[in-house]
Amino acid sequence: MKKNGWYGNIINITSVHSRIPVRFSAHYPSSKAAIRAFTKSAALELAEHGIRVNAIAPGAISNTGMNPLVNTNDESRSAALQSNIPLERYGTPDEIAKTVVFLIDNEYITGQEIVVDGGLSLNH
Repeated sequence: MKKNGWYGNIINITSVHSRIPVRFSAHYPSSKAAIRAFTKSAALELAEHGIRVNAIAPGAISNTGMNPLVNTNDESRSAALQSNIPLERYGTPDEIAKTVVFLIDNEYITGQEIVVDGGLSLNH
């Protein structure tokens, strides 16, 4: 983008686990925290070129890579997972898409990580 004189948006996807540790899986939150740090550094470096860089940190989102956890056939496990979310439900891919649109439309946001988790991270 910079080389071609383009301006615009870069939106990275992290996870609530960029801020919340995961027991026995140090590699996962570490990689998500690295994306958060990269987002902030890239935003600082590219702002003068009209390129905004932000990140979205989803929580438990249905119909995604979390399917084994979120879409479990074990109703008690699913209920237990949802009980940790203050809004008491999983998010949807559409809610993440709306956040992407928000970041595209708002031309005065850069270097931020927007958490879309129904309040999950408030409990950690």
